[in-house]
Amino acid sequence: MAADTLTRKTARIRTLLEQRLKLRGPTLEQQAGKVGRSLPRGVLRDLRAVVRADVAQGHPRLARMVDAKSVGLAADRVETYLR
Repeated sequence: MAADTLTRKTARIRTLLEQRLKLRGPTLEQQAGKVGRSLPRGVLRDLRAVVRADVAQGHPRLARMVDAKSVGLAADRVETYLR
């Protein structure tokens, strides 16, 4: 998954978190930190995987270690739940 694909998915997740759960924050990482028990355990695990991948995209060596397929599926599951 390219960095722009991950960026688009995280942007959609950020807007859904803001609309559905009223969570505001400058980054997805800060929004995810405020989720608490608002999401089921599996969705929360997927959200954390997306946050880790998003943070890793800022670092060139860590970005190569991201499993694009699993992160893409996790982002899709989070987005599906929040819709």
